[in-house]
Amino acid sequence: MQRLGLCALMVLAACGGSKSGDDVVDAPSAIDSGPPDATPTVTLDDVCGTDGAYEKLIAKLVACNPGIDLIAFQGQATAANVSALCHGAIDPYTSTIDLPSYAELQACLTYVQSTACLDLDFNSGPCGKMLHGKVADNSGCDSTEQCTDASWCDRPNGTTCGTCKPRKADGQACTADEQCTNGKCVGTQCGHPGLDGDPCVIMNNSSDDCLGQRSCNTTSHQCETKTWQLNDTCSGGGDCGILQTDLYCKIPQNQTTGQCAKFLAIGDQCGAGLGQCDLRAYDWCNQAAQTPRCTAAVVVQDGAACSILQGRKCDVGLVCSDPINGGKCYTPGVKDDACGGASDPPCGLFMGCVSNQCEYTDDTPACP
Repeated sequence: MQRLGLCALMVLAACGGSKSGDDVVDAPSAIDSGPPDATPTVTLDDVCGTDGAYEKLIAKLVACNPGIDLIAFQGQATAANVSALCHGAIDPYTSTIDLPSYAELQACLTYVQSTACLDLDFNSGPCGKMLHGKVADNSGCDSTEQCTDASWCDRPNGTTCGTCKPRKADGQACTADEQCTNGKCVGTQCGHPGLDGDPCVIMNNSSDDCLGQRSCNTTSHQCETKTWQLNDTCSGGGDCGILQTDLYCKIPQNQTTGQCAKFLAIGDQCGAGLGQCDLRAYDWCNQAAQTPRCTAAVVVQDGAACSILQGRKCDVGLVCSDPINGGKCYTPGVKDDACGGASDPPCGLFMGCVSNQCEYTDDTPACP
């Protein structure tokens, strides 16, 4: 499922440089093994159900990278929502997509269960290669899942029908991971997810050229395994594993580098700079006070302003439209809700506004 994979990778990239871990999440088989002499039949629910393979993978990604839920998912990556997204990507195309074999499904489940957080990758792992498209090259497609295994869907305009094209070998020009045979567009050329020492390119503050939780060293431009420790040298707000550890990058005034330091406690004096107070709890530095101090978050309601940096956290069930730069709390619209009007709520996680209705964007085919 390329688009679900791209979503997960995009969020992981935003958390690049996080503290690596070896935790794994139990992922029991989604289907019974059946009689010893029979191979079980894989159903769509085994892939897309609330206990299906893709739900297990997203749950693992969230468990490995808690910052994902804080910044991007905001509690919406529930089993039901992930299942609905998966169905939205596959249901309209069952005539052009084959489900995985039992062995392929089990390989994905084993991968989720046994792969350490450091090495977890969506596109290059067995979970990214389960579905098999039937659409031949040069024929129309809505999604890469429809194309044969060695091809991708070139769809320059997301609202029109695209064309299946062969994937590209390492070294060829690319703009997206799905274009590449080895599942990774490194900078502007096809490559593979980087291990320690492999070259990488940081674009738009992303370091997802590297495999799993490895990050791209800004000086050497090589992938590295980085486990942040107190007093490590750092150079920016994303360093020190700010969303996974209890550390932030403390940079002295007029300096370009600093050291990893412990989050300040509520009531501690704070100053300008990202992350001195614990962002994970929406703690914030109240600069308006006579003596700026770390202050606990205020829980706000539907329509109220929200921001991590201002300590304004939406109540349970609400979502902040832009938790980093500041937005408003809203109740996310569900599938088929009205959208696009001034009084309509934005759509929920994974959905877009299609023809003035909240829809999973994959479930609106453009090809005849």
